[in-house]
Amino acid sequence: MLELSNKLLSVYSLTSIGLIFAVYKIFKRIRTNSLAKSYFQNKTVLITGASGGLGKAIAEELYPLGAQLILCARNNEELNKVKSNLMLKSGKEPEILILDVGSKLDVIRPKLDEVINKFKRVDILINNAGVSFRGESFTAPDEVYEKIMNINYYGAVRLTNYFVNKMIQDNNERSKAEQKRRQYSIVNIGSVQSYLGLPYRSVYCSSKHALLAHADALRGELFHHKNIDVINVQPGYINTNVSINALRSDGAKNNTNDDDHRLGFSPNYVAQVVIRSIINRDQEVIVAILLHRVAIWLRFFFPRTAAWVVQKRAQKLYGKNFND
Repeated sequence: MLELSNKLLSVYSLTSIGLIFAVYKIFKRIRTNSLAKSYFQNKTVLITGASGGLGKAIAEELYPLGAQLILCARNNEELNKVKSNLMLKSGKEPEILILDVGSKLDVIRPKLDEVINKFKRVDILINNAGVSFRGESFTAPDEVYEKIMNINYYGAVRLTNYFVNKMIQDNNERSKAEQKRRQYSIVNIGSVQSYLGLPYRSVYCSSKHALLAHADALRGELFHHKNIDVINVQPGYINTNVSINALRSDGAKNNTNDDDHRLGFSPNYVAQVVIRSIINRDQEVIVAILLHRVAIWLRFFFPRTAAWVVQKRAQKLYGKNFND
């Protein structure tokens, strides 16, 4: 009888803890949603890769909240479509910035200077631009590695370094003038593949892993500047054209969608998570199904098992010509 009572007590305790946690999460979500409009009302937000996919979705979710958006990508026509659709609702007119983030700093710096001259500051930088990869790592030429790393890693780092220096300068000047420091955010859109090296995705995984390492190091270096947040958002598969636009080993466009992305998260759902991460000043946010979360833990705690799983996946994908 005593043993049964103890078991019931344990079940009751676990249920109570679960209920308290659920109530806390609901309360936090309600509070975050209520803060959203006031938080972004006077914020200038630069989004790279804003012509489609997740970048477009982030713009759609931020626009009604009163943010001044700077939509950044290479495709002027697609950016104007995004801008026109946004302006069907009331809000501040988005700015279009035609920019190839994979270009050298001396090429992009004049355009970034123009942004600062016009808007005085960028409160939130969202490094979203990226390109994926489909193919064998050992047959991909240097040109493919360089292109993907230039966009996914170097591009994000160049923009981050430029704007972080502006953020530090502004807050130092405000401190000297005995004014309150501004809250700034650097948001890196990474991937679950920041942690997991998947077969036939090697170049993409490498670029996202490098971006994560840079962000973690940068956050430590900003210990004197706690008003500058560095946030890593790591989604699993999202229902976008990332697989279609991916580069193959020969440098050609993949032009093939896959079930992982077709059945992935809605871009607007992930965009909402990005917005909440900024308001809550999160450092690391994983947006993934349970299976992918387990795979991440497996990688760290049982690396041999993880390696076996990856090899089995490679065998399966090899017969499908890397597309799924």
